Amino acid sequence: MSWGVGDPDPEGLDWATETTESPLQVLHVDDDDAYREAVASTFEDVSLETAGSVAETRAALEEGEFDCVVLDHRLPDGTGIELLREDAFGDTPVVFLTGQGDEPLAAEAIHAGVDEYFPKGEGADGIRRVVAAARRHANEHRRTREITRLHRRCELVADVVADAVFEWRVDDDEATIHGSDPFGYDRSGEVFDVGWWRERVHPDDRARVLDSFETALDERRERHEIEYRFRRADGDYADVQMTSRFVYDEDETVAVGAIADVSDRKNRERELERRNERLDRFASVVSHDLRNPLSVAEGYLQLARETGETTHLDEAQAALDRIGDLIDDLLELARTGRGIGEIGPVSLSGVATEAWESVETVGHTLRVVDDATVRADRSRLRQLFENLFRNAVEHGSTSPRSQDRGDAVEHGSTGSRTGADDAVERGASSGGDVTVAVGTLDDGFYVADDGVGIPEEIEDTLFETGVTGAADGTGFGLAIVREIAESHDWRVVASNDEDGGARFEFRDVEFD
Repeated sequence: MSWGVGDPDPEGLDWATETTESPLQVLHVDDDDAYREAVASTFEDVSLETAGSVAETRAALEEGEFDCVVLDHRLPDGTGIELLREDAFGDTPVVFLTGQGDEPLAAEAIHAGVDEYFPKGEGADGIRRVVAAARRHANEHRRTREITRLHRRCELVADVVADAVFEWRVDDDEATIHGSDPFGYDRSGEVFDVGWWRERVHPDDRARVLDSFETALDERRERHEIEYRFRRADGDYADVQMTSRFVYDEDETVAVGAIADVSDRKNRERELERRNERLDRFASVVSHDLRNPLSVAEGYLQLARETGETTHLDEAQAALDRIGDLIDDLLELARTGRGIGEIGPVSLSGVATEAWESVETVGHTLRVVDDATVRADRSRLRQLFENLFRNAVEHGSTSPRSQDRGDAVEHGSTGSRTGADDAVERGASSGGDVTVAVGTLDDGFYVADDGVGIPEEIEDTLFETGVTGAADGTGFGLAIVREIAESHDWRVVASNDEDGGARFEFRDVEFD
């Protein structure tokens, strides 16, 4: 069985079926040789051991383990009742043989703990009934003992791994978690309805997970493995890997296994996938976007050589400057792709102001509508604001609307932390220049400008690398914004504001 991410059968043990295939072990205690032979000839596929006395019985019990005992009362050196009273058989089931009509002895045997009793002198039919009862009790004992072994192994494994080790009784739809609980519910050792677990599987994964288990059970598979998202006690979802081993019995189906939190591994896989996608974008830019201005520069240099006109050198320099801009943005995008650093409390107003002052925004206005403290990588958040501000002032053209963007921004905000009267303005507004507003939402923040808005033809591809609405744009700024947002597990949505201009909303942001 796979108990986590490691070896499916630690130390080569068969964790579920080590006793299932071995024949049932039955001890027949009787000093009547003829009766022992008759019983032995009726048993099939059973390992039968016999004892003719109390002493031989004790010796057999010391040497081996049995699934059932067929016990006669009268023995040469004692009685079966004496063995019962001294608890010689432990929890092994006992089928007791009495004399015909000896009801007081039968009652005494039941009081001493036998599981079933039969009169001894009922011929072949009686022997068949004794053998059938012994086989039934032996099977039940074997199954109970096997489940107990599995239960103990679950507890043993649970003591040494960080996974949630479980035992699921499929027919009763009940389960028990052993050992530690990495998901914060503290239900170790409890018996609970499996519906509790189903409710905590991510809604988008639930049908797939349940169908997978149903198929595994219908096909009577021995092993099953699946990955899905599971809700922790704190409400967040963890990526988990669930591995199970099924044990099928005539009366019961049991699954034992482990649920491992593989969130770190899945995050690494997702990050690797993002990096691979980024490399593909870099390759596209290097092969296409850089080649175009390089060809332009080469063309103008050739003209300069042929004509001697130095004006062609100016055009070549412009193309080379364009290449420099592309390389700078590529490097910035590469640095962004490394992920985020230390997360801590950051003032939106403070970091937005710092970003505004580091961008060429002369003649434009920053309006901080309200403030909040969010948990973020301060450097990356500043980088996000810088790219949004640069995008606003470079792509927002002359607007005929009011120079004061306050009313429009306040209309777009759903935040309630600070009133609009407390808004802070940076820069000086002049006719046709852009005003950029920063404010809070119930679950995040927004950046909105009063420019011309997002061109319809690029609305669906706005955050893709190389997409730009300006002839001289590189198309990397908003791709960088998306990378930073995703690194923080934020959702970013871009739209045109009701009053015009572009609006970027960041959701699922954690406030401090």
